[in-house]
Amino acid sequence: MQLRNAYRAVVSTIASLRRLGMFGGRTTGIIIEAFRSAAAVNRSRAQRFHAKSRVEAMTFQWLLDLEIIRQPEPGRYFLDEKRLAALNNTRFFE
Repeated sequence: MQLRNAYRAVVSTIASLRRLGMFGGRTTGIIIEAFRSAAAVNRSRAQRFHAKSRVEAMTFQWLLDLEIIRQPEPGRYFLDEKRLAALNNTRFFE
């Protein structure tokens, strides 16, 4: 029962963020595009990332928490395109 409640909380949070435009938000798009432009889309191509603002740092941490951005080794990151696609294609129910 606790696992079910935790799952619902996570799904509700993500659904709320989607409604607020977080996946399509400007800062999110800038970070994702930066990783794509650097071809940092797999473990072997991981890059360093330096946030330019507090909002960018918070958004980056959020992407890490969602596992859209992965950290294969300390200080190196890459964009997990499969995870991003999976979250963008997920239907959320409350």
